[in-house]
Amino acid sequence: MNSLDRTLLSRFFVFSLVFIINGYMDAAVNTVRITEKSGITTANYPVQLGRPFLKGEITNYPQVLINGSPIVTQTNVMQRYDDGSVKHAILCFLIPVLEANSAINVTFQDQSTGNDANYLTKQQMLDSSYDFNAIMELTNGTTVSASARTMLNDDHFTYWLKGPVATSVIFADHSINRTYDIGFDSCKSIRPIFHATFWPGLHKVRLRFIGEVSNTEVFQDQRYSLALKTGNSSPQEVFFQDTITHYAGTRWTKEFWLGEEPSTIDIDYNIAYLAETRFIPNYDTTKVISESAIASEYTTWTNAQKGLYAQGNWNKSMPAGGGRPDIGPYPDWTVKWLYTGDHRMREKALGNADLAGAWSMHFREGNANKIFLLDSTVPGIGKVLSIHARPTVWLDPNRLTWYEQDQEDRITIVGANTVGGWIPDCAHQAETYSPQYFLTGDFWYLEQLYFWVSWSAANSNGGGGSSAVGRGPTGAEGGINNQIRGQAWALRTRANAAFVAPDDHIEKRYFETILDGALAIWEGARNITGTPFENNVCWTWGHDKWLEAYGVPSLNQWEIGGANFAQIQYGIDTSIVQIAESNFEQHFMMFALGRAEELGYPTAPLGSYLAVNYTGQLTNPDYNPYLVSNGRIPTVKKNGEQFSSWAELKTGYVSEWQATDSFYLSNAVHGYEFLALAAVSYISDEPGGDSAWAFMEREVLTAEVLSNNPKWAIVPRMDGPYSALNKTTGPNKDMYLTVNPNPFNPMVNIWLNNDQRNTMRTVRIFTVKGELVADLAATIENTNRTVFHYTWNAGNMPSSIYIVKARIADRTFTRKITLLR
Repeated sequence: MNSLDRTLLSRFFVFSLVFIINGYMDAAVNTVRITEKSGITTANYPVQLGRPFLKGEITNYPQVLINGSPIVTQTNVMQRYDDGSVKHAILCFLIPVLEANSAINVTFQDQSTGNDANYLTKQQMLDSSYDFNAIMELTNGTTVSASARTMLNDDHFTYWLKGPVATSVIFADHSINRTYDIGFDSCKSIRPIFHATFWPGLHKVRLRFIGEVSNTEVFQDQRYSLALKTGNSSPQEVFFQDTITHYAGTRWTKEFWLGEEPSTIDIDYNIAYLAETRFIPNYDTTKVISESAIASEYTTWTNAQKGLYAQGNWNKSMPAGGGRPDIGPYPDWTVKWLYTGDHRMREKALGNADLAGAWSMHFREGNANKIFLLDSTVPGIGKVLSIHARPTVWLDPNRLTWYEQDQEDRITIVGANTVGGWIPDCAHQAETYSPQYFLTGDFWYLEQLYFWVSWSAANSNGGGGSSAVGRGPTGAEGGINNQIRGQAWALRTRANAAFVAPDDHIEKRYFETILDGALAIWEGARNITGTPFENNVCWTWGHDKWLEAYGVPSLNQWEIGGANFAQIQYGIDTSIVQIAESNFEQHFMMFALGRAEELGYPTAPLGSYLAVNYTGQLTNPDYNPYLVSNGRIPTVKKNGEQFSSWAELKTGYVSEWQATDSFYLSNAVHGYEFLALAAVSYISDEPGGDSAWAFMEREVLTAEVLSNNPKWAIVPRMDGPYSALNKTTGPNKDMYLTVNPNPFNPMVNIWLNNDQRNTMRTVRIFTVKGELVADLAATIENTNRTVFHYTWNAGNMPSSIYIVKARIADRTFTRKITLLR
């Protein structure tokens, strides 16, 4: 090798550039950043980290590197891709030294073993060095109690995580024997559950107490005072609450450490990488949430009531109208946690998720004769309720005794059954648990997710299969019969649960089966043909019952709607319109269909059907695209005929709305234009979808309010089903931003093509925190003044993701670059 070759090779390894162009997502680097926030230096700091991985990245097991140095990593792999590579794993490791107020970079490499042997045995967990016990004491006249140590001694435990770094165990008896169930009558309706994670290197234990009233066979409210104690040799009371009403169908939890709790840390999970794995939607990572926004969000949590059955930041009545922070792809606080990794947002996201157990949405099968999954022999007992086991059950709190339920499907109610103002539904249901699970690896959040999806699947009239009010011909099929928003949110959470569930969990197959059933019914109801579902039992039922009852809107609205939606307060001209549909709820549906498809589920035919409506709303020259922000959309005229053209549909609005030429752009929590933004991000590969997205990108994505609340700031993906930004287009379109790196030096070349001469143009480079790095000037332009060349010398910049923002007149285009040294 000559000296020139060595020089070039040296430069290549010192500094390389990784690019994907013409899109919002690039090949994000898989890094996590941990920052100590309490001002305490700790040796052997314990970390349990849930981590998704890109396909092919980790062949065997991931190993953690701290600032580039590998450390012992226990890996419990929960999911693998079809090529065998790791999809999701829970990693346990000890940071050798975490200095006060310091930050460390965590990266990952492949290792041949998961270090998941040599986990603690029963006898080792009973060792006096742990002083292990967790005790619940419940008092209502008499005192009843439950002990985790007793369950351990009796061998009533299962392993969740195995290995020498951390052994995580679940203590419970979900069998027909119900050995440890307690209460104040012979029914013993309260089930005590304990989770314990032992850290042998520290001789510490993280404890979670769980109390639930969920058994389908002994369903009733319970009242008691509660004391929680930790330790064995001299148990210490760590929590007390007087006079609790434990509502039937609800769960509570509290978490403590045996031994000193570790200091507070931020964990920046790297939202760009998470989005690339598809475990979360493709959020616009150019948004930067300010410290003041985080502090304000946290204040609402610190000021909230947080005792058992306190409402935290929830509206206890889900059906209450109006937009609010918990409605969306995820609640506001969860999105801010994803963006920042800030410990305050983590505390709020996990704390509210814990309190959400207060909704009566938790039903655990208690009948030993029930089968969990059709065409299987898997028993249902101890698992979340399955509509395969109870096809006609209806779990709405007001419908538990509904007359159309078969007797063998009913919940056995043995006492008072109230909800204390905690009223659940599907139409306003938050996605409370999937990020909480896959980022922490905490089984509590996974099982909570299972409970909520189980409840939503049974929250309709399973016995109504002879008409369109059912959920399929027998009730076991999984049809989602609800308001449009209820359909959307049930689909969203069902798809998310199926996607994150561990490979060996039977719940994954169940969720996928009922998801297919719902999609087939919807396809049949819209007479969508040529798909694998066509003419199957569910498709035929949807075709015969829903299509016959409701018909298909001529302009591809999701549903015909109802006369109650033809509302003058929404700007509907009621002298012309007889029936309208909820347009903002349809935005939820378009988002949910797109989200399910990017997770790999077969929603594409339904998404293509509904996308036609959005391209019409946003690109038809006879319509006004700003009407997409109206909460209603007409479907049927006063004469009973459907609107048949976009020009005709426009007349269904009053003149002020027909002439509107802007969006409000002030309500990032629930502004309808922002809902539409997230919806339209999933249609960019549909005919006309690229133009529809370009309009929303220009008019809505740049709104300043999205920076501090980017809940709806979702953008098209470069790859997969939504790849319009990766398509080749002609030379005189709006803009191309291409980056042509030389891998042997740090010069970045940016070419900006634009056919509008003499317009304002800027190209600026920012860090992901929003700090300006470079303001570039064009150095070369072609003779027609339509091609402009910008260069950026990145030689002094550290490895990171950088944001390229190009502005042409009033339009802004954003791309990302990953620099790797």
